[in-house]
Amino acid sequence: MRQFFVSLLILCLLTNTAAALAPMNGAAIREAHQYGKQHNRTVLSDFLIPWISYEEKVTAINDAADRAYLYTPFLLLALDAREKTLQGKAPGSWAAEKVLTEYTGFVVISVILYGDSPDFVKGTEAALTQDGRIFRLYHATFPGKTVRTAWTKPRPLYSAQCYFYFYDQGLDNKKTLLLNLTNKGQQRKFYFDLEKIK
Repeated sequence: MRQFFVSLLILCLLTNTAAALAPMNGAAIREAHQYGKQHNRTVLSDFLIPWISYEEKVTAINDAADRAYLYTPFLLLALDAREKTLQGKAPGSWAAEKVLTEYTGFVVISVILYGDSPDFVKGTEAALTQDGRIFRLYHATFPGKTVRTAWTKPRPLYSAQCYFYFYDQGLDNKKTLLLNLTNKGQQRKFYFDLEKIK
């Protein structure tokens, strides 16, 4: 009987479309695991290319460009499969259930930003919008300290990786999401076309 309820719980979690950017079912989970396993030796920055958005005003796509990564359920499962494959382990349904449960109800975006002062991210505010609707910021994580880059001016001297968690209730999986960051009068915008992202 206990096994029946556990199986039912997993089925509900895996077919819950309200909390995902794309519906996750058994076939989608297998596809995500396969992607992670097949690309386990790919450099992480290349592995993440399908989920990246560069800042709208970026003049050159290079290491110094502000960029954001949308952590969809597919990507989270693919990353888990990649890591497990590198460790010589096989991804399984329990791991998938754990990964999906941790992020149910949220849109998670990681942003890598560059600036010219050590405190350039201090006071950064984030908003996520879609068709005029605003998705509330649940939590933001900023680094305790920015990282000094190896570059010299005119390239940015400091970098920071920040994480933003938003409630996903009411999200439309077929429309564009806009992440808008503001800081000291500067605005950075990142667009994600959800119809084209797994």
